[in-house]
Amino acid sequence: MAVQLSVSEFHGAVGIQSALDAAYRSRPDALVQLGSPLIRASARAIAASLAAQRIPGISPYRAFVEGGGLLSYGVNLPVMNRSLALYLFKILHGARAGDLPIEQPTHFEFLVNLKTAKAMGIKIAQSVLLRADEVVE
Repeated sequence: MAVQLSVSEFHGAVGIQSALDAAYRSRPDALVQLGSPLIRASARAIAASLAAQRIPGISPYRAFVEGGGLLSYGVNLPVMNRSLALYLFKILHGARAGDLPIEQPTHFEFLVNLKTAKAMGIKIAQSVLLRADEVVE
């Protein structure tokens, strides 16, 4: 199965809907969002826009699924923020930032919105649901 990739760029929060509208003109089968603070802040609006177009999407942010998006897979931000707080604590108590080890996220979460899947007529395999950290019904 061949996959055709189309990239839509945006500049600023106002440009997100314009980028989505441009993507919709090419009639995508799905939309993949990359991580960005603007995408995160607009996750619910993006989910609503995709739902209105009946286009499944995946985002790295939990808020996307909570707002009606189909799937999310990404870093568990509360866990990552706790690690950041520990780093800050160490630095404020005299550790040199350059002496602290570089850490990568270790906690990721996979969410599935079954309500959205049903509304779009998408059947999610049981094996996928079993792997999900959370299923929204």
